[in-house]
Amino acid sequence: VFAAAGAIGGSGFLAVYLAGLVAGNSDIRAVTILKRFQDGMSWLAQIIMFLILGLFATPSQFPAILLPAILLGLFLIFVARPLAVWLCLMP
Repeated sequence: VFAAAGAIGGSGFLAVYLAGLVAGNSDIRAVTILKRFQDGMSWLAQIIMFLILGLFATPSQFPAILLPAILLGLFLIFVARPLAVWLCLMP
């Protein structure tokens, strides 16, 4: 859809967006099969992502970054998140 719209001088992003709207609002007979497939693909993508992230980790560097990582985590949990929630709930 993107390439076809670009070939005739149209906006590829708009064409893909409109195709998604049409596909999302159409009655598809195999909805359950598609949902199972999409669920399986999302699990596969998560597994691959965590595998790649695990391959980037080097255990020899863990002691050097342990304290900054703990401090950052505590800051995010006890300061940044409550502040963000408070700002979002302001009238």
